Amino acid sequence: PKCAASAHRQVTARCGHSIAGQAQSMADRSLPPTDSDDWLPEPAICATGGRGPLLPVFGDSEQEWPRGLRITLYLVGLLWCFMGVSIISDMFMSAIEKVTSKKVRRFDKSKGRWYTHEVWNATVANLTLMALGSSAPEILLNVIDIFAKEFFLEGLGPGTIVGSAAFNLLMIIAVCIAAVPDGQVRKIKDLSVYTCTATWSVFAYLWMIVILVLITPNVVDLWEGVLTFLFFPLLTFLAFCCDKGFIGGSKVVRSEVIVHEDMTPEELAEAYAAVRKKHGQKLSDDQAARILVAMNARTPSRAKYRVNASRSLFGGKRVKLAFTQRFGTMLTTGKLSQVVEEVVEQPIAATFFLPVTKFAVLESAGEVHVPVRREGDLSLAAQVYFKTEPGTALDKSDYVHVEGWLQFAPQEAEKQVSVTIVDDDAYEEDETFYLTLTQARAEAGERAEIRTDQGQAAILIIDDDDPGILSFATEDGKDSVTIVQQAEEYVAQVRVQRRNGSCGEVKVCYHTEGDTALPGRDFEHCEGQLVFADKQMEATIQITIKGAPRYDAKDRFRIFLTEPEGGAKLDPARDGDDKHNILTAFMEADAAMKASMDRVHSILRTKWEKSKVGHANWSAQFKEAFMVNGGAGEEDEACAPSWQDYVAHFITLPWKLLFALVPPTDYCGGGLCF
Repeated sequence: PKCAASAHRQVTARCGHSIAGQAQSMADRSLPPTDSDDWLPEPAICATGGRGPLLPVFGDSEQEWPRGLRITLYLVGLLWCFMGVSIISDMFMSAIEKVTSKKVRRFDKSKGRWYTHEVWNATVANLTLMALGSSAPEILLNVIDIFAKEFFLEGLGPGTIVGSAAFNLLMIIAVCIAAVPDGQVRKIKDLSVYTCTATWSVFAYLWMIVILVLITPNVVDLWEGVLTFLFFPLLTFLAFCCDKGFIGGSKVVRSEVIVHEDMTPEELAEAYAAVRKKHGQKLSDDQAARILVAMNARTPSRAKYRVNASRSLFGGKRVKLAFTQRFGTMLTTGKLSQVVEEVVEQPIAATFFLPVTKFAVLESAGEVHVPVRREGDLSLAAQVYFKTEPGTALDKSDYVHVEGWLQFAPQEAEKQVSVTIVDDDAYEEDETFYLTLTQARAEAGERAEIRTDQGQAAILIIDDDDPGILSFATEDGKDSVTIVQQAEEYVAQVRVQRRNGSCGEVKVCYHTEGDTALPGRDFEHCEGQLVFADKQMEATIQITIKGAPRYDAKDRFRIFLTEPEGGAKLDPARDGDDKHNILTAFMEADAAMKASMDRVHSILRTKWEKSKVGHANWSAQFKEAFMVNGGAGEEDEACAPSWQDYVAHFITLPWKLLFALVPPTDYCGGGLCF
């Protein structure tokens, strides 16, 4: 009875609340197996008589060693275990990367074309498998400790997850921000997904306070645990909706060809034809679209003014509102009130203005002519001072600066200001400069003014030195190509074309990716950068195709075009998007090599070849486990391992041999390794 009462008090204090039934049950489990009244609690693992699953290795004699020596030895052992965790975690992440990078080809009936799609959504993969891979050690440590302590919280347990999450939320974010180099900017790619995950991160800590402090202090009930676990699929679903644009707005990027939302197809066709008639039939679709946007841009809406005011207050990026800035300058200097007073005192004899305030001109046009009009008493001679002002377009390199007085004779209501446009062969983004009316005066001292909302014209220079659009050169514009696998190794040529422009030197990166055709078995993986010289319209990617006795079997791999430079773009209509183009290469047997073997035999042979590659990789894992740096450096002296590499290798050799038993990622698309 004395022991039972003591255990009851210990359990009650430990839980933080008195639940008689639970406390009594736990007290019953805490009773000693003997009837002795001299029962003592079990000694701690670090005290004489205490034991754990592994320590002390040498029994009670180890407990008598000097405390400093034991601390050092245990710390070294802990660090050694951390090395093992690091090694197996790398393999785990490799499996996850293999699983989440799987791609399939689907036929789009609306476009009549095959497209390559990733099986895993990137956001879902990051929140599930990627998070599991990076947090697996603390998750497993928590689960093991909870089960080992019969669902009592002692030492480790949930504290490992809470501590890791707090470290990620505070320290990792701080390091990521501090690591951004001076003068550079990093932007959040998808703000809606970021907002969703950040909100849930904060909610997780608040939820722990609710269930551990407010509802049932120091106890997690079954319903609380189940509900907490269900929050995870809910978070994943909401983040997926944000990624797809179902929450937080659409991610669809609309084409600039749609100038106004209320423009009918007939109106758009009419405007498109007018642009081609004015600027020439040789315009590309992209150039015509940019001219339409420049000519039909709407006046800044009220929302833009509101956004601009808010950003000005809080240090955000300003919205370009040329007219707003002009009015603001007049208000702050008091000139607007002076104009109003003068209007009352003296009538205006001449008002100058620009009837068109937005121009778009091709770089090859040579000149742009800006009309200037006046209203009022046309019987008087008048003059207005004009000058060009740089924007993104600069004097001498993009246009020739002009300024001076424009003289209007009596009865003359309109004149033109001509500005020379500099044409060069270098590719540039579309650039803008301005023609501004600054002063006005009339004959005999009469009052003249410039209309404030039509005193400046923006002139957009459309660059016609297009570097072109890059894409794979295939028959009928298909996103696939057939490559014959011969008995002997040879180099296949994959053509990349450049169209709709060839000005300047451009570059594009490329790389291959295996699918059912495997690098090293069917082809040599290659990556690099193609360089197109000025006026060069085509370049080739050379891929080494391995010699193999292929029959009816068909395998495939992919070739990617990414990161165009020099102003060139990738064809957005091809497989992939404007960020990367994908060409699927189907490997077929040489017609001369085909025999009368049926298709079943061919499929079995293909599977056997894949199985051989898998076994080769598995055996290679054991070879790499024995060799320093996995064998790298023996053929290349520049990569020779250092003495630190040798020390680390021998320390971690037991872990490497143990984890070499894990199946490689070649099996089941990485699923077996996972």
